[in-house]
Amino acid sequence: MSDSKLTLVSYSLKREELESRIEALVREHKSFEVVDVKSGKQRTIVDIVERTIEANGMKCRVRTNGRGFIAAALAIPTFGASAAASAAIAVHNMSTANPDYEVIKEMIGSDVRVVYFKDKGFFESLKGEW
Repeated sequence: MSDSKLTLVSYSLKREELESRIEALVREHKSFEVVDVKSGKQRTIVDIVERTIEANGMKCRVRTNGRGFIAAALAIPTFGASAAASAAIAVHNMSTANPDYEVIKEMIGSDVRVVYFKDKGFFESLKGEW
């Protein structure tokens, strides 16, 4: 990350204010987390963040926190499904190699963490910021 502090942005802001705040943080290359996201609105936040990052000429990777654990849990009873899921994750990570930002959705919960880490190498970027 570019600094050790994680800025929190509340989903309860008016949409224009929320988009403006996200835009400012992305331009400043800051990491942040959108909190208090209403149930079912996580994808909306991810879309806003992804569009803002790309509009500023940067790349991002969107991933779901805990997805690897699900693939591992499926490995024992359903090896084929687990292998396919693992392969899809690997292809996704390689196709979004060395992004400026990583947008991390929660599997449980609804917050969205946005981590700036352009200064990291490819293999470090695969680890995430958790």
